Amino acid sequence: VRALARLLTAVFYHRVDVIGAERIPRAGPLIVAANHHNALVDGVLLLAALPRRLVSVAKAPLFSNPLIGPLLRLIGALPVHRRQDGGTDPARNDRLFAASTATLRGGDAILIFPEGVSQPEPTLMPLRTGAARMLLAAEADAVGPVTLLPVGLMFHEPGTFRTGWALIAVGEPVDTAEYVALARSQPEEAARRLTARLGEALRGLIAEVD
Repeated sequence: VRALARLLTAVFYHRVDVIGAERIPRAGPLIVAANHHNALVDGVLLLAALPRRLVSVAKAPLFSNPLIGPLLRLIGALPVHRRQDGGTDPARNDRLFAASTATLRGGDAILIFPEGVSQPEPTLMPLRTGAARMLLAAEADAVGPVTLLPVGLMFHEPGTFRTGWALIAVGEPVDTAEYVALARSQPEEAARRLTARLGEALRGLIAEVD
């Protein structure tokens, strides 16, 4: 799947540049949190460009798609059930957090788009707390230090064949110790504050324009 992702990006994009690749830990539990502009393209781009096997978090309805579903299962993607997709059973996302903790315990890397939706405007939408909750759940389950890595995606003519250019900016890992400690007594507040800190980090990696 990674080889296919590399082929697709090499064929479609004129350039794909990565800044800060040295900040990506080569081993150990990792959550890669990126902004989301181009639907499935963003995930393909990161699978191709980053030097880690990434377990993607994807919205549950995609797993029913006859073309996309098999690929998601092949890469071990984790389904997330969003309110707008219908249903409010909290047990379904409890299973997501159990699966993400198991993934991180195995030393793997998770890819998540914390905006929760894809939108083409050069701005960051309000973040959902999923990435923070995954990290705090894993830390509470004694997985060990989990790296939270913000990644900014920027594009020039993203939908234009062979003239499009993609820039992947890898930021410094977010310092999470304060929020892990707070989660022992105030888990909801810890998730909210860590999400806000992640948002600040992502805004520092992209160009937001009106």
